[in-house]
Amino acid sequence: MLRSVAPALAASLAVLLLPVAAFAQEAPPAPQDPLPQLPPAAPAPGYGQAPAAPQQPPAPGQAAPPGYAQQPPPGYAPYGQPPPGYAPYGQPPPGYAPYGQPPPGYTAPRRPAAAQAAQDDDEAPPPPPRRRAARSTEDDPPPPPKPRSDGPSWSVRTDIIDLIFGTGNLQIEYAVAGPLTVEIQPHYIYGAYGAKNAGLDVSGGGVAFEAGVWFEGRPFRGYFLKGHLETDSVKYSSGVDSITVPQFIYGAKFGSQSLLGGFFAVQYSIGIGFDSKHADRSVVNDKGESVTIPDPSPLGNGMILLGGLALGASF
Repeated sequence: MLRSVAPALAASLAVLLLPVAAFAQEAPPAPQDPLPQLPPAAPAPGYGQAPAAPQQPPAPGQAAPPGYAQQPPPGYAPYGQPPPGYAPYGQPPPGYAPYGQPPPGYTAPRRPAAAQAAQDDDEAPPPPPRRRAARSTEDDPPPPPKPRSDGPSWSVRTDIIDLIFGTGNLQIEYAVAGPLTVEIQPHYIYGAYGAKNAGLDVSGGGVAFEAGVWFEGRPFRGYFLKGHLETDSVKYSSGVDSITVPQFIYGAKFGSQSLLGGFFAVQYSIGIGFDSKHADRSVVNDKGESVTIPDPSPLGNGMILLGGLALGASF
């Protein structure tokens, strides 16, 4: 079947292509238009040419040519400059001082010299610490001796007059402050005036206190005045009878002390005291007789002599 249809299709295709081939042979080629020609390029302004002369300012009454830089109108500043009445950036305006400085025409008040010196000392930086060079202590001089006081502080003595009349004592005196001293005198009583003649044995003890002031301003030298306070208990015995006699004596005494060689002390004094417990007392002896206790008061009214001669040391 294909063989019978193929001739018919070929004939039909040839009929269709005949007019196209005839048209292609009859039509001539169309002429081509030439490309348009561009005008020659002008050189860039200023290239290869002499620089233009600077423009002259216009004469008074003439208009400025185009492109001429004109002056800014009143109240306006040129570009990049502050307007009138304003200071450049970072600077104070006219009539104002920079920060931290007084304004023009202002005078700071003057401060006292002492206050200014104190302020300068406060503002001055501290000096750098000084470093001490290490050195051997063997080369150092010995330390100075401690200053000695104006005089001795203690005085220890014993009264030789009391030793003769039957009382052994120890006088211990201390300098409290300045010319003032205090003293304590413990003592032992082993005899009394007139007791031996009356056939009586005596024993006892007591203590005395004294406070003194030295007239030369330093203790243990020169004259002094002392107050005296004493309490004693004395026992009188006849062998068959005994009695204990209390004593309470107060008074004052005046005297002087010398230092021999700055150490040995010699003190003598005299004064008067009063025994507030004075009374007439008696005991019975081995014969049955009443024996009166000897009165230590010379006047028989309780008045007693104070003082003596004391030897010792002051240090």
